[in-house]
Amino acid sequence: MLLPGFAFAQSAVRCPNPSKRQGSVNHIFFSFKDKSANLGSYLPKNLALVEEQYLKNGPRCLTKQTYNAFLSMNDALKKDNNQSLLISSAWRSPKTQMYFAKNRSEFAASPGRSEHQLGTTVDLDFLGSKEEDLFGDSVAYKWMQENAHKYGFVQSFDAEGEKLTGIPNEPWHWRFVGETIATKVKTEKLNLNQYLFDRKEAKKKGVKL
Repeated sequence: MLLPGFAFAQSAVRCPNPSKRQGSVNHIFFSFKDKSANLGSYLPKNLALVEEQYLKNGPRCLTKQTYNAFLSMNDALKKDNNQSLLISSAWRSPKTQMYFAKNRSEFAASPGRSEHQLGTTVDLDFLGSKEEDLFGDSVAYKWMQENAHKYGFVQSFDAEGEKLTGIPNEPWHWRFVGETIATKVKTEKLNLNQYLFDRKEAKKKGVKL
């Protein structure tokens, strides 16, 4: 079954393309800290279809930059621990997010408020697992805690940030923000969305964080 937001083209699934009239969104550094922040009907450019071997279920799309970073990270994990990551969720359209919000309300944000709509976020599992919730106890997760920043990925919602975000710990939920910011967030133990918000406000004042 195809989730809302996908289409068929010549009997093959394809990722959608945004309208040329669409407004601009900085999808790498977008912050949801401000409660008024909303992506609306935003659709990221350059969505690429994830290859079947990396899918727990499908189809899934990610921005090309995010997908390439995921592939490099997965290759490194294989080399170090002979583990392989699977993507259980990636880009979501507002319609798809509505479906998740209704069926997994304890985790899923409302449409326009989900990192998944940016095309830079993945929910992960590992090859051989039958339950996403087991990811937090896996060798793959422990490796990612130490190494994911090298490939530009940050765990958006962890136990330390729960009081600030109100969102429970999600070991499987990782967002691509590039190596520089991912490394800063990890080494300085920052909350990702708080930092991105502060960065945006500082930029308005001509200050570099």
